[in-house]
Order: sequence, then C-alpha cells, then structure tokens
Amino acid sequence: MEALIVSMIPAFDARNEADICNKLQEFNKENAQTFTFPELGSETKKKFIGDVLQSLEAAYNTECYCLCLEALRIMSREKHHLYQLAQKEGILLLLKLAGLEEKPNANQNDQVIIEAEKCLCNLVFNSTAVQQICLECDCVRFVMDRVKLYTTRDPQIPMEIKFFDMRLLFLMTALCSSTRSQVRNDHNGIELLTGILERDVLANATPIPHPPTEPSSNGTTDLGATGGATGGEETAMEGLIAAMNAVSTADTIKITEEEANLACEVYKALFNTVIHSKLKEIEQEEESGVLKRLGQACYKMLLTETTSPAKTEECHSQTINLLTCALPLSCVEELTPEPGVGSVARAGLVYRGRNMEAVSSIMRFLEMRVDRAAAAKKLRVVEQLNPVLSALCVLCRRSTHIRRLLKDTVLPPLKKDEACHLPEEGCRIRNKLVRLMTNHSTDIKEVVADFLFILCKESVTKLIKYTGYGNAAGMLARRGLLAGGHGNTDYSPDEEDSDTEEYKDVRNEVNPVTGRVESERPNPMEGMTDEQKEVAAVELANMIHRITREGVIQPMSVSDDGKLIPMMDIVQKAAMQPLREEASDDDDAIA
Repeated sequence: MEALIVSMIPAFDARNEADICNKLQEFNKENAQTFTFPELGSETKKKFIGDVLQSLEAAYNTECYCLCLEALRIMSREKHHLYQLAQKEGILLLLKLAGLEEKPNANQNDQVIIEAEKCLCNLVFNSTAVQQICLECDCVRFVMDRVKLYTTRDPQIPMEIKFFDMRLLFLMTALCSSTRSQVRNDHNGIELLTGILERDVLANATPIPHPPTEPSSNGTTDLGATGGATGGEETAMEGLIAAMNAVSTADTIKITEEEANLACEVYKALFNTVIHSKLKEIEQEEESGVLKRLGQACYKMLLTETTSPAKTEECHSQTINLLTCALPLSCVEELTPEPGVGSVARAGLVYRGRNMEAVSSIMRFLEMRVDRAAAAKKLRVVEQLNPVLSALCVLCRRSTHIRRLLKDTVLPPLKKDEACHLPEEGCRIRNKLVRLMTNHSTDIKEVVADFLFILCKESVTKLIKYTGYGNAAGMLARRGLLAGGHGNTDYSPDEEDSDTEEYKDVRNEVNPVTGRVESERPNPMEGMTDEQKEVAAVELANMIHRITREGVIQPMSVSDDGKLIPMMDIVQKAAMQPLREEASDDDDAIA
C-alpha cells in the first residue's frame, strides 16, 4: 500500500494528468473494499491527501476529478487521521465540487457532484470537526436550496444526486441537532420532503393488480360491520384475523430500487426533522394540507413492493419509524381512508367503513419481526421490535379506528380452549406478544406491555384476563396499578368487551395469576397432623428469613397507591405506631 502511494509522488509533482489517472485507477481498484489503513504512515497519508486535493484544484478533466474524489472517498472511510480532509479548506473544496455553495457552477458534471457528496457523507459521519465546518458553511441551507430546484431545473436533477442530497441531509440532521428546526421552519422541510416522495418515488410507481375480492352491496367487504362474539359473529372475527394476516388484496404499487433507496433517505430525514418537535409545532403545517399529503404518502408506501423482500422491508421500516413521532390526527387519519376516496380505488380490508390495508401491513411487519427475533437468539431484538411497537402505541392512542381493529385482531374474545392454556402458549400474535412481556430487554417488555394495555383501554382487569397477572406485574408495578384500576381513561365509551359463551362457562375457574384454567391439585398437607403442619410452617418461615437476610429475595407488599413497597417498611411502621400513640398520650397528659 505505502509503496503504491509513494510511487504516485512523481506523477503528482510533475502534474502529469495521464500518470495521475493511471495510478489513481490502480489505487482505487486495489482499495475498493478497504476501510482502514493501519500500515500507512501518517506522513505518507498526509502527503497523498494533500496531493489529491491539489489535483482537484487543477484544471484537469472530469475523469481525473472523479478518480481523485473516489480516492478521497476511500481515505475518508477511516474515522481517525483524516488530516486535510477534516480541515475547512478541504471541506470548502468538496462543497464547491458538490454544488453546495452560494452560486454553484451550473455546468458542473453530475458524476463529480455525486463523488463529492459521497466524500462529504463519509466525513460528516466520521468527524465532529467536519460536522461543525459544514454547519458554519451553511451546508444544510444549500442542500435545501437544491431540493427546491428538483421540480424546476431543466434538465432534471439525476436521481442519484437526489439520493446523496437526502443522505447528507439525514446525516446532518441526525448528528447536528440545531439543523432539525432549521430544516422544518426556515426551509419548509416537511412540505419539500413530502413532495419528493410524491413526485420522485410514488408518482411513477407501477400498479400491481390483485384479483378482486367478493364485494358486498356497496362494493367492499366490511369485516367490522358486526359486533359481539357469538355464533356467526365469531366467524366474522376469524375472517377479520385471517384478512389481517393475508397478503394485501388491495391494488399495491411497485417501485424501482433507485426509488426505494431515495424514499428510505427521505423518511430518515423526515424522522429527524419532526422527532423532537412538539405536536403544536407540527400542526402549523395543517393549513397547507401537507400533513394530509404526508399521511397519504405513508399509506401508499406501506402498500408498496420493490425489487426484493429485503428492500421492501427497509421501505416499510423507515415509514414505520416516522409513525413513532407525534404526528397530528389529520396525518394519522390518512392511513385509514374511506374506500373509494382519493387515490384509494379499491380496498381489500375494510373495517367499520375504513380501509385498513396500511394497518394490516404494519401488523404483518410486526409479526415477521417477532418471528425472526424468536428464531435468532443473537438478533438485536430492541432495534427490530421497538420502533414498530412504539408506532402501534402512537397510532392506537391517536386513532379509535386503528385501536379497535387491533384489539379485535390481537386480543379477540377468548374461547374455552384458549382459556385452558397459558397466555404465552400458542402461535397467535397474542401468545407471541405475551412471551415478550418477560423478555430480558426492559425496553421490549415495557413497550409490549404498553401496547397490550392500550388495546385494553388501559383497564387492569382486561389486561390480566388476556395476559395473566404474572406477565403483567412488571408494567402494573411501574404504573402503580398493582391494586387494580385504570390508567388513562380517555378512550371512546361506545366499545364493550364481549366474551364468547364458552369462555363465560369457565371464566370463574381461570387463575388470574397464570391466566388459564388450572386443574385441581392435591392438598400437600392432606393427612398431616396439626403438630406436623406447625413444624412445616416453622421450617418455611426460617427458610424465608434466611434467604431474605442473605439478600436472595426481598419480601414486598402492595401499598395503597398500587406500588410495591418492602415488607420491612410495613413492619417498622407497625412497630413505631404504639410508640407514637404513647407519645401522643403523654402530650395530652402534660397539656
């Protein structure tokens, strides 16, 4: 490596363009997959970077510029020892070549712009110094200025430049918090980024028609038209669950890999732009209707297919990440449009008069991630599951339609055979989620419990019915609800929970701790004399005292406010009570 770079010095010193290109081609080919350069001396590396930067300032041809920028991109992969690349002069040169300056060169070659932006993305990601320089040089403003030209410039800006514009914007908004409000407020960021999704991703998407489902009299099949849970209504509920798990029957669309990549970067930039914004700040966009357009774009993206299942999953994942933000109701409602309204030509899953295909897509995404996490023990469960569960919590709180649908599909009325098994046993989505309530990750078990609690309208009784007291105890303790009651009661009052007739027959036999019907067990003290029972009780008390003293367990009790408190505090409080009463009597006597 060092020998190759040393051999370039004569070509750089002589400013021989042909030799420089030949040597750079050799270097770039050899290091196409190299990310660190531990064997390269600091002086040699510094000299090489300096020579390449000088070549970029010379009047060489486009091919030489691209080769120089490709070499710098390779060197910028290393996090440390960036030298001139992390200095203002080098960054200003790269910004100029990327067309990110006050008066960009209108004749700048597109490939040069792309290579320069690749370098900037690497440097912003790896260096806090570069992040600060880009802030001082108004990098974000120049990116947003170019975004405004996407619809007006002739010829059109290539898709690859748009992709790296969004990649650079995502990195800056992720790593420099001050740029987030700048994008949203100073540059009308939400509207501009939504426009990219509409024009450059979804406008030219190819429809993928599906065979039509059997319609009802109004042209759709409404799976939420019935209520309750008996007889034919149970069949309707089973049909709803099957429809939620089935592949979409609505008209979906297909986008290219290039469009999918751009969409992912736009959604990441949008997420950074709104994640720390207050709801009232985002609602200011409602007058222009951009929030409805954003909701419509999210709806379409959740029904989008692309070149591969992995890329489709990535698109859906980034869309779901955005839905974890506190988006206004006007945006969320566009995820469940009325059939036949706007661009929704035909719906495959209609529930209570709303198109639920997008919500169904999120649920299929969740179940796929849950199954993958269960199959791969080393998988990073938090990163896989937390965003989609958080998004569902947000959506259920914002939309009654969504919460009702998910309640009917995730926690449908129980049957007798379900009541005879532990809530965590089985292959339904309820069983899978209950298993996660005791996951080793605190983040996962808390967000799963919150999701199920919201579906139960934050009723402790309903949650225990579906999960068992043991699985829910952690969440109830965290919220101070171990003694029962409700959490937030701001839910629609017109929804009643219905039990199946067969569940009603065994309801009184369900053990609330385990959440299932327990078979009768023999009395372990049957046949023992009173003296033997007393000895066994003393032995048990001694064992509990020993493991308590050694710190193995700590006996707890539930206080009046529904929280756990140590039993020792109760004992000490009880022991102090007679002393307080005695002191009070003495005070009365003195008086």
